[in-house]
Amino acid sequence: MDDFDEYLDVVAEVRRRHPEQREGQAYFNAARTMWPGLLDDVPVDCDPFSVDSRLPAFLEWLPQAHAARRTRA
Repeated sequence: MDDFDEYLDVVAEVRRRHPEQREGQAYFNAARTMWPGLLDDVPVDCDPFSVDSRLPAFLEWLPQAHAARRTRA
């Protein structure tokens, strides 16, 4: 299982445990759980925590940001 598949599993778990969270919040919180600090630099136009319609942009940004972070580590 790659990191992104594992991330989607964490998203599903967050949504199951916290049904009160909107979709964008669940995706954001799952990423924060898996990769602490990665979201410190999420661009405002990609941040789905407050605006669910930004989720597609977030899902494009996330693997790129994760790969860049792994390269620096």
